[in-house]
Amino acid sequence: MLKKLLNLALFSFALSVHSFGQCTPNTALTATGYYPDSAQGLPPSYATVAYSTVVQVRTPLDTTVAPFGTIAINYIQLDSVKGLPAGFTYATNPSNGKFPGGTNGCILISGTPTVVQETGGPKSDGKFPIIVYYHSNVTVPVVGVTNQPGTNDYYHITVLPASAAGIVESENDKFNVLPNSPNPASNHTDICYWTPNTDNNIEFRVYNVLGSLVTAKMMHSDKGSNKFTYDTSSLTPGIYLYSLKSGDRTISRRMIVSAH
Repeated sequence: MLKKLLNLALFSFALSVHSFGQCTPNTALTATGYYPDSAQGLPPSYATVAYSTVVQVRTPLDTTVAPFGTIAINYIQLDSVKGLPAGFTYATNPSNGKFPGGTNGCILISGTPTVVQETGGPKSDGKFPIIVYYHSNVTVPVVGVTNQPGTNDYYHITVLPASAAGIVESENDKFNVLPNSPNPASNHTDICYWTPNTDNNIEFRVYNVLGSLVTAKMMHSDKGSNKFTYDTSSLTPGIYLYSLKSGDRTISRRMIVSAH
C-alpha cells in the first residue's frame, strides 16, 4: 500500500527530449508536476529530421500517506529509459539523474529517426512506447529512509514520414526548420532553420490555439544555417503554433509556453 501511494504521489516525475545539448531546468515552475503532462504527450518526430523537445520537472518536496503522516521525498533517481527508437539517447540535468525533493530538473532525449522507423515499434505503426524506470528515496516516520521503485509508461514517440511535417529529406537546396529549443519555453526559445538562399526574406508568424495571430515579422537570413531567439515572456502559458515562410514554402511547428 505504501509503495502504491508513493507512486501516485510521485506522479510528477517527468521526461524530456533534446537534440542540441543539455536542457535547462525551468526554475519558474513552482507547481509540482511535469510539462507536458501525459494527456498532452510528446510531439511526434519526423524521419530524417533531428528531434528535439523538452519536458520540465518540479519534484515534490513531500507527501502525506496514512498512517505514516508526512513523508519527506529526499530525491527521485532516474534509473533508465527503455523503448526509445534506435539511435536515440537521453541525458539528465542534474547530470547524475538525481532530482532532490522540491527542486526543478529535466531529462533529455535526442536522435534523428530513420525512414525505416516510420513502420517500427511493437505494432509496426511508428509508435515507440517509452518506459521510465526510477526509484524514490524517502524518509518515512518510524520506518526511516527507504527506496521505492517505480515506473512511468504514459509517454511514447511517434515517427512520421518527413513529408508529414512539410519537410523532405534534408538537402542543402531545401528550406528546413528544426523544432524550437527549449520546448516548453519560459522566457525565450531558439529557432534554427536552413535556407539555400542569400538575402532571403523569412516571414515568421505565431498563432495561439484559437488561431489568432500573436506575432508577425519579417527576418533577413543568410545562406545556410540561421538561428534567432524568440521572446516568449509576454505570452500566456499554453500551446502555440509558429510558422516560417520562405518564398512559397511554409513550415509549421508546435511550441509550448510554460509559466514565467
